[in-house]
Amino acid sequence: MKKELLIASALVGSVGLAGVAEAA
Repeated sequence: MKKELLIASALVGSVGLAGVAEAA
């Protein structure tokens, strides 16, 4: 369960970083 949460948070974080990079 914890691994799935970590993977999900990592995916959300990567998507957020990509959005910030495009906005910058």
